[in-house]
Amino acid sequence: MKSFYITKEDGGILAALKGIPEDAKYLVIVCHGFLGGKENRGKIFPFTHKLNARGFGVLAFDFTGSGESSGNFATVTLSRQISDLNAVINYAIKEIKLPIILLGRSFGGSTIIGLNQNLETILGYILWS
Repeated sequence: MKSFYITKEDGGILAALKGIPEDAKYLVIVCHGFLGGKENRGKIFPFTHKLNARGFGVLAFDFTGSGESSGNFATVTLSRQISDLNAVINYAIKEIKLPIILLGRSFGGSTIIGLNQNLETILGYILWS
């Protein structure tokens, strides 16, 4: 997986990882849970390998205040996480140009449920408790 950063409109920086095979037909954006991170305790790497083998690209990121992203965790709110997710979706639409599936684990799933922008660009949702 390749490390990179997404700059939000407010200047915040979201740390991210992407693994996208040349033959990818879809992109799965992974939203981590509360107190989580883009690596998901190392599980993102075998998960990405398995999805890549099936034609799915994977993009995982740290929400503001988590992991390597800028910001203070004490300021985390659902609306801020939704803003972060919209920034990641906008990046994916512009730069990756694949149909998007959102996968949210725990609080990441709540973030997806709260999404009210970019809905027409999302092919599917996976909410994981």
